[in-house]
Amino acid sequence: MVRKILYSLIVISLAFVVNQVRGTNLSENNNNLTTPVTNTAPPVSTAVMTGSLEVRITASDPATAVAATDITVSSVEVYTGDGWTKMTLADSNKIDLIKALAAEQTIARLSEFAAGNYTQIRLTLARVDVTQEGGQSIKASVSASKLTFIQNFPVTARNTTVLVVDFDALRSINASGSQVSFKPTANLFYTAPGALQIIPANIPQAEVGVPYTVNLRAFGGLQPYSWNLSMGDLPPGLSLDPQTGVISGTPTASGVFGATVRVDDNSPNRKNTARNYFMGVADKGALQIITGILPDGRQDRDYRATMLAVGGAQPYTWGISANNLPAGLTLDVATGIVSGAASVSGDFTFVIKATDSSNPANTDTQVLNLHIGKQLLTN
Repeated sequence: MVRKILYSLIVISLAFVVNQVRGTNLSENNNNLTTPVTNTAPPVSTAVMTGSLEVRITASDPATAVAATDITVSSVEVYTGDGWTKMTLADSNKIDLIKALAAEQTIARLSEFAAGNYTQIRLTLARVDVTQEGGQSIKASVSASKLTFIQNFPVTARNTTVLVVDFDALRSINASGSQVSFKPTANLFYTAPGALQIIPANIPQAEVGVPYTVNLRAFGGLQPYSWNLSMGDLPPGLSLDPQTGVISGTPTASGVFGATVRVDDNSPNRKNTARNYFMGVADKGALQIITGILPDGRQDRDYRATMLAVGGAQPYTWGISANNLPAGLTLDVATGIVSGAASVSGDFTFVIKATDSSNPANTDTQVLNLHIGKQLLTN
């Protein structure tokens, strides 16, 4: 009898559970059924994971005889796949590229931005005003007011992704008397969330007794930055400015020198990074190519870079001793100027050769790397 009663209770309990489960399914699929469901699992959160995106502007290669270059940005947008989303402009949407040299100025931010992978941002320039040294400010004609950059970058939850637009002021500005034009030449750098980077990757070589200057730059952290040598030594006569990251001076000894440069940012957690540099210093009078790095180029845009050498007997004759320049670029054998408009994009490595006028002639070679970015889209 006891077993029959227990068996009946178990059957009744199972029937009740089945009815509860069926009731749950029915109430989800039929609006007319409103039987409450108890002891259900908590709902799964559908909140979208978000991060932040920040766009900064910096500049390199200051234009000669220019005191100020004020660019006014009217909008910064990011492409989401469904269209363009406007970012929030900084309090000041006007940036002087001269003051932005070796520094970064935030131009736009976007908080609570859906985490994911993105590919494009777009800057719209409202106007550009150029002030020449000793002159007045002149509104420049702008060849392209909308600049679209194609660069893969992720936005991750609870992190900030930083994009840095690096304008080449020297190549962007063309001033002739009262006529000033601005043909934007810029590269887009991306830093992984929380990362800090130092550029350039390589620095030029030097010669004993010849003044030397190279400007190291950092991005991806909170300014101001502080610089120091964490390992090795610079050539005698050269020093690193702890505030600006500029290596300058006049080398007093020849040789090959290696140093590790470290930069710290000003964030609460004090982010830091380091990069190793090697510098060769030639004896005074020896022929040496001192062009060690080349500015990046852009496909189908005008490009110009001058090869430089020191020592030996001038004039020099220039040539390519290994590999080739990107299609569309040529080297002037008399001046050492690489110019033209590259018809392809990518990373290229070639060997430049200089020959002096001595008898017998002295020669020197230098391996150079050149990055040509994809075509800059304008709308």
